Amino acid sequence: MKVLDLDPDNINTFQYNTPILGPDQQEAALAKADLLVVTGSTLANDTIGAFLGDRPVIFYGTTIAGAATLMGWERFCAKGA
Repeated sequence: MKVLDLDPDNINTFQYNTPILGPDQQEAALAKADLLVVTGSTLANDTIGAFLGDRPVIFYGTTIAGAATLMGWERFCAKGA
């Protein structure tokens, strides 16, 4: 599992024994991915394009809710909606 983050305070730390990688490692991480689980914040910060392509993507979070519905993107919601 790879975790990418833009927040400098998170990059190069570990969460639940998983390293948090920065944007400079994005290309290598995505090249090995079979499935992407992507926060809706990518829509707000205009990085979503890097995650749309030939790999399965599951979006999560309220920021992506409307766009995911309109675009037909798969979305996970813990509340069931």
